[in-house]
Amino acid sequence: MLQPMWQMQLLGDVRVYGPGGRVITKFLTSKHALLLAFLTYKPGAVHARDVLVDMLWPGSRPAAGKSNLRAVLASLRKQLEPADLGVAVIDADRLVARVNPGAIGSDAALFDAELTAASAAGSAPERMACLERAAAAYQGDLMPWHYHDWVIRERELLADKYVKALAHLADLKHKAGAIGDAIHWAKKAVEVDPSAEELQCRLIRLYRQAGRNADAARQGAAMRHAVEHELEIPLGKAALELLEELPPAPGRRSEPAPPRRVRARAKPARQPEPPAAASAANRLPAPSTSFIARDDEIAALLAMLEGDLPRLVTLTGGPGAGKTRLAQECGRRVAQQGARSVWWAPLAGVADPGSVAESVARAVSPHPPTGPDFVPGIASALGGGPSLLILDNAEHVIDACADLVGALLAQCPPLTCMVTSRQRLALSGEQEIPVAPLEIPAWDANLDDLALCPSVRLFMDRARLVRPDFALAAGNAQDVADLCARLEGVPLAIELAAPLVRSLSARQILSGVTTSLGLPESGSRDVAPRHRSVRAAIQWSYDLLPPPPQRFLAAMSVFRGGWTGDAVGSLWTDAAAYPLLDSLVERSLITAHDVDGEMRYGLLEAVRDFAAGKVTDADAPVLARRHSNHFASLAEQAGAGMKSGDQAHWVRRLDTERDNLAAALEWATGAEPAAALRMAAALAQFWFVRGYLTVGRACLRRALAASRAGGADPELRARGLSAMAVLASAQGDTGAALAGAREAVDLIRGLGDTEALAAAVNNLAVAATSAEEFQQAEAGFREALALFRRLGAAGHAATALGNLGSILLYQGRPQEARALLEESLRCKERLGQSRGVAVSLHNMAEAARVCGDPVEAQELLRTSLKVRWAVGERVEIPASLLLLAGVTLQLGAPERAATLLGAADAVRHAVGAEMLPADISEDEKVRDLVRRALPSGAYLRRTADGRSMPPAECVGYALGSAILPSRRRAIAAVPPQPAAPTPPAEA
Repeated sequence: MLQPMWQMQLLGDVRVYGPGGRVITKFLTSKHALLLAFLTYKPGAVHARDVLVDMLWPGSRPAAGKSNLRAVLASLRKQLEPADLGVAVIDADRLVARVNPGAIGSDAALFDAELTAASAAGSAPERMACLERAAAAYQGDLMPWHYHDWVIRERELLADKYVKALAHLADLKHKAGAIGDAIHWAKKAVEVDPSAEELQCRLIRLYRQAGRNADAARQGAAMRHAVEHELEIPLGKAALELLEELPPAPGRRSEPAPPRRVRARAKPARQPEPPAAASAANRLPAPSTSFIARDDEIAALLAMLEGDLPRLVTLTGGPGAGKTRLAQECGRRVAQQGARSVWWAPLAGVADPGSVAESVARAVSPHPPTGPDFVPGIASALGGGPSLLILDNAEHVIDACADLVGALLAQCPPLTCMVTSRQRLALSGEQEIPVAPLEIPAWDANLDDLALCPSVRLFMDRARLVRPDFALAAGNAQDVADLCARLEGVPLAIELAAPLVRSLSARQILSGVTTSLGLPESGSRDVAPRHRSVRAAIQWSYDLLPPPPQRFLAAMSVFRGGWTGDAVGSLWTDAAAYPLLDSLVERSLITAHDVDGEMRYGLLEAVRDFAAGKVTDADAPVLARRHSNHFASLAEQAGAGMKSGDQAHWVRRLDTERDNLAAALEWATGAEPAAALRMAAALAQFWFVRGYLTVGRACLRRALAASRAGGADPELRARGLSAMAVLASAQGDTGAALAGAREAVDLIRGLGDTEALAAAVNNLAVAATSAEEFQQAEAGFREALALFRRLGAAGHAATALGNLGSILLYQGRPQEARALLEESLRCKERLGQSRGVAVSLHNMAEAARVCGDPVEAQELLRTSLKVRWAVGERVEIPASLLLLAGVTLQLGAPERAATLLGAADAVRHAVGAEMLPADISEDEKVRDLVRRALPSGAYLRRTADGRSMPPAECVGYALGSAILPSRRRAIAAVPPQPAAPTPPAEA
């Protein structure tokens, strides 16, 4: 049986694993994770949208709930259905939604499948194998940290199944004579439900049969503790009789402490009192504020510490990430469990590396030993039993700390060390745990989601310390969300900002804070100097760096929105670039993430601002020029790549670098106008495809003005003017489009550059098409076609051929037009021109409609839309949706046609595109026909539905299942069709 492409982990954690090493660990909101989990939990099951809305947003207005559901579904599709996979994971229409079971599976489904197989197994070995696979699939409770009703209900059901499977497996192993395996599985069952007497008694009997009487006695004591102390109910008769047969329990336990999961039966469980051996846990600093969020991190750390390995855990993270507080909370919970003693050794105040061992000795013993070798004394003070030693803030004495920890781990086998530092100790067996900033709100989060967002929770908790009545409400929710996002979820920054609500509103705080670097110092007297401001925290890390990495960090501040390894090489030209980069990643000052197989680096905005202030006057212009040159080269490479057919790749690449491209273009416009114009012209197709029309025109306008003053060469100015004309045409500014395109042609004609002239003439014809000057457009496309063929430029010739076909179509010559369009399509397919293929398919759909074949037109349009969406194109999608609405009406579905008209409006608004004059006329005619075909009010409702959808869902709706033949009407019965709109032309 084929395995699904995606696998969702629901047991023990929530994450999704996909092809090519893809892993999704974060969702925009908890609602996204909950919805995907609900759909995936029962693969293939169909769920009504109304039910999903009621589950996720109970009590919400129907329209708002539906809108929220559409947005969440669209977001999940974006994560799970990237263009390169070509698979539909989520199936949804107006009424229902489900996941495609062939595309996504889950560990919960695997667990259930193995239990079913075990029930049907014909032999004990086969049954044991199925149960073992089921146990391996069950990595923990269903969706821990989620408390929705259905999750809680299913969590209990699965846990019961798991316990029964473990008990059955233990019995089967016992019957097979594998007593050791039987004990193993019986222990696992007890760990899940220690208050179940039957499970405890089974394990005790197995211990006795194996001759492990001491273990049986310890387990008997553990059973008495779990039932009589935890639940405060008496043991049953059978359990008491079994206990009477056991010898007294040894004084020291070798089994782990009571496990972390206790399922309450008669009375909610409470934490046991720490035994005397853990009294040193009182040395942990008493928290002055509540611990907020980090539930997943705490759970992972506690689970890790329950095992024998690793023995060294290092929490690393940037300035103000919250490493100290996380370590304190982890230590507190370990101490509560009572299995280990916990010791706290702060190192922030240790200035001399030679004093590290002495400082730790004083922290763990009221009577610390004297030097020179403190290690034996520290080992003796730790008591020789299981213990956790936490060393806080080790980065400034990292070498001395590493030496001490290595020696202690060698001399104290029961010892585990936890270290907080901005870099790891680099010891064998060390487990590094990066501590990231808190999750920030999604841009479309509602009040319920905001209240659960970790960064917002921290802000609200700390704000209420100074204003107990401060509440999250409709009036301030967006400002609080934006503030947490601007502070990048850094706990220290949030804790510094929250007290400002004493005298300022959230909006006032937001308007006064550009980055967390501008926050005032803390007024608390008990806060360490390095934590009194974000600047002080960053300065602490910066001062620990030698001069070369300090200068390198400053240089990296020239990037905006992150960078890749090749960009580092262009900015920092000596061989030390990558070692320096690695050293700053190790010190948690530069972030590093694997994005589609390529490492991408970044700086928190506060760190970037701080580092920018360290750039010298001599370095600043050099860095700016190198940065601009690198991204100008990328823009030109992308411009050529998009024309060669690999448009989707380059659109994604340029989208990722938008901030860097804007900064590079801004600098070049002021310093090197010709380079700026060359870069802007190269980016024109990207701006067009992505719908960044207003931004693109503004950049080109500034670059053209600067180049005019700088005396740029005519060919370069012509390229810029042609690019400006294309963007102006897309926005319906036909006057500016024609003027710019004509000026470009006039500049080129006298230069003898045939290739440049052909491109300029083609773009002038595109502008003429927008202005409905069709005879001029036809003449222009014919001239461009002849020039491109003379040059042997097959790709450009195919573009001109398709444009010519579209003009002939509009002029009422459909058969002639179809022949040219089909020839153009074949050429573009042969050359791999994805965007060109989409344009040709659109124009051929229009030809099919005019020739009376709406079914073919619909299929051609849907294929065109798929290609356009896959390559990242947005501007021309509204035109496709408009044409599809007309075809859909012709096929007898006026309600769907009305929704498509609304969807066209939604996408057009999202990308900032304007309709061409002929499209305006076509739009009005189609709307009038659809309005007349629907009952009163239905048109407004359906177009409103379309306008409420995000672009991705608009396209998904358009690509929905074809209309059934039973719903089609005879074409002859449909009202007369309007004239054909202006077909899209290619620049």
